[in-house]
Amino acid sequence: MRLDVPLKTLFIVESSAFTAIKNKVESLDKEEWDKNTFRQESFPVHAQTKSIVLKFQSMDGPAIKHVEVYDKWHEWSEVLGPIMDQAAEAITGRNDGVIIKAMLAMVPPGCSISPHKDVHWTFDRAHRIHLPIATSNEVDFTIDGQVYHLEESLVYEINNKLEHSVKNRGGASRIHLIFDYVTGDVWNNWEMEG
Repeated sequence: MRLDVPLKTLFIVESSAFTAIKNKVESLDKEEWDKNTFRQESFPVHAQTKSIVLKFQSMDGPAIKHVEVYDKWHEWSEVLGPIMDQAAEAITGRNDGVIIKAMLAMVPPGCSISPHKDVHWTFDRAHRIHLPIATSNEVDFTIDGQVYHLEESLVYEINNKLEHSVKNRGGASRIHLIFDYVTGDVWNNWEMEG
């Protein structure tokens, strides 16, 4: 769904819940981050990133309503599920929809995500949510020409239909939880276009 602004702050994650998420992320090793290269191979703008994919919707064909749930989701749903539920309620006042994509996304030090717009028609219907888990003021998140420095533990809705990019000028990795939420009424009427 398109916002009429580049981004909107939804809420702050309760301190103990955020600490549990951050501790779990910090326990991940390099091998876990390197295991799934689907996004980096499928989307060239993400070539310099690393991802732990939790859920991912099929983008084309008759499987368009299929959301693949990866094994890692079962390890993460207990700590991330309540945040996703709260975000859905903050956006729409209800939680009757579907998470069609969810991932932990890392931009290592000195790396970037090139300027791009998310153009697939499904992005017109989904709410793109970011929760910064590890970041700093040396990470520039640019949306529609405006540079933002997102803060840890704040949950944001992002207008990913606008041109956006990331540049990590710092010495530590930038890690976000990113997920796409579709309301129940939209999901129930979901049909492939284009």
